[in-house]
Amino acid sequence: MRNPPVKPVQSSPPARPLPVLLLGLGLLAAVAGCASSSQRSVTQPAPAAAPAPIPQWATASLTVGELLAKGGRQLDGPQVRIAVTGAVMEGAAGDVFWREMSFPDGKVTGQSKMGDGVVIDYEGAWWVDEQGRRCWMNNQQRGPAPTCAYLYLIGDRYYSGESDASHKSARLEARRIRK
Repeated sequence: MRNPPVKPVQSSPPARPLPVLLLGLGLLAAVAGCASSSQRSVTQPAPAAAPAPIPQWATASLTVGELLAKGGRQLDGPQVRIAVTGAVMEGAAGDVFWREMSFPDGKVTGQSKMGDGVVIDYEGAWWVDEQGRRCWMNNQQRGPAPTCAYLYLIGDRYYSGESDASHKSARLEARRIRK
């Protein structure tokens, strides 16, 4: 008579000491941005994935004076509202590439991709202020301050900057706006 096959006994993973477990949970909370203070989503790419380069158009920069000399113009408040409402706006700052959509109800949602491949989702509110600047505020930061910028147009290319048309030497950064 044959003996029935012996099934291997499955053992549970070794118990981890409580301090190690708490340290791991603390690090996880820090990386996630402490869910109690921020609900932004942070995503890491697969280890083999190389970060996407910043698009060539996003690296373009002009001064206000250069843009005006080439026939460009600063948009006023109603023109800014028309340009961004329901549109996807993209841009870059250093090694960060971002893309966001401005909804007609004043909500904005977006995503920033860092040079190292980390992706952060965000949301907030947007509006056009009395100076004609497009402003927005990230609702997921503690004590957020609004960010406001003027919008310029030359041909079919948009640029954005902190200064109005009276500051000719102020730098403008390229923006892509698509509906």
